[in-house]
Amino acid sequence: MDIKNHRISGDKIRPFVAATTVGKEIVPEAIVIHYTAGPSGDATVRYFAMPECRRASAHLVVHEDGTVTQMVDFNRYAAHAGESSYGNRKAFNYFSVGIEISNPGYLLKNKEGNFVYQWEYDKPKAKIISLDKIVEGKHRNKETVMRFWHKYTDAQIKTVFELCETLKKAYNISLIVGHEEICMPLGRKQDPGPAFPLDELREKILPKKKEDTPVDIAEKFGITNAKVNFRKTADKNGEKLTAPIPQGTKLQVIGETSEWVQVICPVQGWVFAAYIEDDHTDDKGDAVVKVDMLNIRKDPSSKGELIAPPLSKGMVVFVHTEQNGWAYVTVYMKGWVFKQFINI
Repeated sequence: MDIKNHRISGDKIRPFVAATTVGKEIVPEAIVIHYTAGPSGDATVRYFAMPECRRASAHLVVHEDGTVTQMVDFNRYAAHAGESSYGNRKAFNYFSVGIEISNPGYLLKNKEGNFVYQWEYDKPKAKIISLDKIVEGKHRNKETVMRFWHKYTDAQIKTVFELCETLKKAYNISLIVGHEEICMPLGRKQDPGPAFPLDELREKILPKKKEDTPVDIAEKFGITNAKVNFRKTADKNGEKLTAPIPQGTKLQVIGETSEWVQVICPVQGWVFAAYIEDDHTDDKGDAVVKVDMLNIRKDPSSKGELIAPPLSKGMVVFVHTEQNGWAYVTVYMKGWVFKQFINI
């Protein structure tokens, strides 16, 4: 592989296809690894090239056979990272190359006990995924509850290693991260997931320096008390937003006073599926609330216990699964906890 005029060439490289969403010039310093969470690499290329695709793009798409389609020049902005932060760097779209690997992502078990694609979960004739194509593993982000992942092909893994080595030689690449590590709030994205050898990729491509070691952002902050109240305002009499947060819960700190810390806390529960809709970003699980108020409940029932204040229109949720018209989601809420009960 070789790079000239910010485009890659080689035996595995397909003809260039221009993405619709392309931004200003950038200087690549990082590589972000994604999976497409879709049926095929060709489908992803078609999607990024659609005139109406105004919110998502990537520099490269790695197909199932290990061949590659470039869609954005490496010195131009692509909309692949979204709201992102890692260490002291933010807004990764402005200094990173996005590599999308064609892979379905996490898999679900249907009522018959078979593994199926997430987008075919409720379909009676869903394609059954054979066990030899499945990896069972815990995600590096503890907020991610999914356990079963579709394997990447050997050809894809080999190609991604070659792409990263080539990019490193052509640009001042000092960081390789997964989308799962940089998305904010943490846990909103799962790619590339446990099935991809991300740590091995970093060890091979980048020098082993202490400052290059990935930081598990979720480990930075945690509840140290048995249970801690999560309040709307920084006041011991402030309205409680949820049941007390259990010990060990990992939080994202976004502000503080002398006695209180403002955090983002993950809340999981059931909402009426008809009242949320796909937000058309790069992950099928992302959705937004489309009504003014939406209750989130402990059980998938209109009589289920309310576990938090109603969600408001425009709030982003991640959909894990659906059941009888209800969706089990994670939503990230802002609130305050007493500083002495959080480990910073």
